[in-house]
Parts: sequence; C-alpha cells; structure tokens
Amino acid sequence: MIFTKQEADETAEEENLTPPDKQPLVKASDLERPTPSSAKGKRPIKEEHTEDADAFDGTLKRPRFAPKLEAEPDEQDDVAIVDSIMARLENGGWRAEAWGLSTKIGLDLRKEPSKIALRRFCERYTQTDKIGHFYTMQRHPQGFSAVLTVPAFYNRTFHGGVRATEYMAEASAADAFQRDADAQKVARKLPPSLTNIWKAVKLQKYQRIALERAGVPWKDIEKQIVHEVFMGFQDLGCRTALWDGNC
Repeated sequence: MIFTKQEADETAEEENLTPPDKQPLVKASDLERPTPSSAKGKRPIKEEHTEDADAFDGTLKRPRFAPKLEAEPDEQDDVAIVDSIMARLENGGWRAEAWGLSTKIGLDLRKEPSKIALRRFCERYTQTDKIGHFYTMQRHPQGFSAVLTVPAFYNRTFHGGVRATEYMAEASAADAFQRDADAQKVARKLPPSLTNIWKAVKLQKYQRIALERAGVPWKDIEKQIVHEVFMGFQDLGCRTALWDGNC
C-alpha cells in the first residue's frame, strides 16, 4: 500500500511519532561519549592519590629509590672488629681460607698456546711478574732453532725444531715445555695468583674504617692476610719455586 505524504503525516500524528523529515538534527557534540569505565572489557581508570601528591606541587621530584647508606661501626664495634682480625693473624686462622679457594688450584697447560701457557706457568710458579725463562737462538740454512731455559724450574732446557722464523722457533721450544710430563705435573698443583687471593679475602670497608680508627695501617694488615692465605695452599700440597727449593 502506498501512502501519500499527507497520509503519512496524519498516521504519524495518530501514533505520536515525528515524521522523519521533521526530526531535529543531532549534532556530534551532543552525543554522549563512553567513559573509560563504561568501555567493554576495560577496567575503570582510578585516580591514584599519594602522599607525594600533597607534599609536592610538581616542581620537585623525589628519587624513586633512595640510596642505601652503609652504617659505620661505632667505637665499641671497632674494638671487636680489630680484635677478630688480629686474633686470626696470630693463631693462623686465615690459612683456612685457602680451602675455599681450592677450585682455583692448578693450570692446564694444553688449553692455551704454548708461549702463553709458559708465561702463565712461570708467573704462578714464581709468584712474580718477572720473565722466568729465556731463549737461545741458533741459525741454520733452513731457518732458526731455539733452546728454552727455565731457571726457576730446576734450570731445565727444552729444544725446539728448525723453523722458518725466530718466533716460530721459540714457539717450537715452548711446545716441548708444554708437552713435558714434569711440567704438567707441577702445573696441576700451582696455587692461585696473589691477585686472585687478594680479590677473595680483601678487607671490607667497615673493617678498614675500624683499623684506621684504631691507628692500625689496614694496607699492611691486608698484605699479611693475603700472605697467610697463600701459605695455606702449601698445606694443600701446592707447589711453587720457593716451596720446591728452586729459589
């Protein structure tokens, strides 16, 4: 059935309806936007209120994490700390620390190039940074050969083959040392370096402060501690040039 415009208006009035062409236009600004709390699947946004918001007006900033300050020992603590350190020096208690460093004993000569392995061996066997070996070079028509001498290791000599360059000749002599059964046996019993021992047993800050307040030079005490721990490795069967009588 087809209605005329007049009939449609009369029908709409009977049904209390507004004709489509007479409905007021709705502006986009009049539409109600959904708030975050009414959004489906989203939690409402809560405004956080903290004491900092009341204490600061936004111009100042508070650090998120306050630095942790280390409390310094008082005079009564100083006496106990100093007495503990000195008592262990007197009764040899620091030597027991070597047990905790037993995993650092030994050197595998085969893990590194022969010349580097030789240098590390000499440093730990003599416990010095001085060069504990030297080469004697010989010239041949085909090239060079070297004789390695290690004075601290029973004054042993090791002969290399003829090589094209002097460096290769030295490496050949170092290879002979690297393969030597006696050298490998001693290498497995080398104690840690003094530097590694110091890193493990060095005094803490509060101990240094306590010693300074007591008038005791903490650097000298620290050296004595390192020496005592080092001597503890002799009790564990470690070997050095000094302990083997090669000094």
